[in-house]
Amino acid sequence: MHFNKRYAYALIFVSSLLLTGSSGFRCSSDDDSKNKNKNSSGGETDIRVRVGDEQKISADSGGFNGNLDDGDQFGSAIADPGDLEVDGVRDLAVGTPFNDDDGSDEGAVWILFMDDDGRVDQQQKISSNAGSFGGDLNDDDLFGSAVAGIGDLNNDGAFDLAVGVPGDDKGGTDRGGVWILFLDAEGKVRQQQKIADDAGGFGGNLDDDDRFGSAVADIGDVNGDGIPDLAVGSPNNDSGSDNAGAVWILMMQADGKVDAWQKVSDSAGGFNGNLDADDHFGAAITGIGDLDNNGVPDLAVGVPGNDKGGTDRGAVWILFLNAEGKVQQEQKIADDAGGFGGGT
Repeated sequence: MHFNKRYAYALIFVSSLLLTGSSGFRCSSDDDSKNKNKNSSGGETDIRVRVGDEQKISADSGGFNGNLDDGDQFGSAIADPGDLEVDGVRDLAVGTPFNDDDGSDEGAVWILFMDDDGRVDQQQKISSNAGSFGGDLNDDDLFGSAVAGIGDLNNDGAFDLAVGVPGDDKGGTDRGGVWILFLDAEGKVRQQQKIADDAGGFGGNLDDDDRFGSAVADIGDVNGDGIPDLAVGSPNNDSGSDNAGAVWILMMQADGKVDAWQKVSDSAGGFNGNLDADDHFGAAITGIGDLDNNGVPDLAVGVPGNDKGGTDRGAVWILFLNAEGKVQQEQKIADDAGGFGGGT
């Protein structure tokens, strides 16, 4: 496996900014010694990211006219679902997991139709009683804790969305779930499909408090069937030890159901890295494209409770996948590991 680690790690960070349409972030190679950083080999890198301009979106700024209440925590998750209204500007989906529309902390997602100045042109709320959502939400579901654009999954000409519901109680307390939302051009839900314990074609084993759906990512077409697949975090999964965490690779169908699945954890999916109690592997996930150029997309997984170098300093695992969703190789990035020299 041949790739330049120094630029691969920089690519993961910078591409995450650029893919969200953040054109105000600039990479620069200006000869400014004050802004150069040491790399793992002791040399200097001149890759810098600077904010060119900024626009806040909140209850009273940025053109947002939606109703937010105390404790809603608007902005807990953010995704680029694509250009829903086809005006040439990419839009946003924003999670508000503590929204109380029909019950305490049921959650909501706001679809923001954006202007090219970073302000909101109009908005559409999706919750238990808004946005034509026909799914069932209950107290403490935390719908909107994670959000991911998944392209046009059903090929109807409109972009779709995956929304994590880690507090869902299907099958048992806080086992979690994911809602696949098929949207229309107004940001309303045409149709929805729930993925949870024994629902939506998913037959993986979930236990109480796994919190499946705490993180969700579109990772690309893993199995080569032309349909984008998902990675879903279960950071409280107890494989190996308490709250070590797990990630589920879901091979999707165009109707939003799961065709096949693969668990990746301390004891499953070909993962050979070491996970300990309270690591919470799977608390954050992002697809990173085909980093090793083997024809299968790869994955970055957050492990905020990892103790490399000290208590809860955290880590990221880069997972190189095969077409079955299993890990063929992994690389840990942490305090003084994986070429990372930043102080934690």
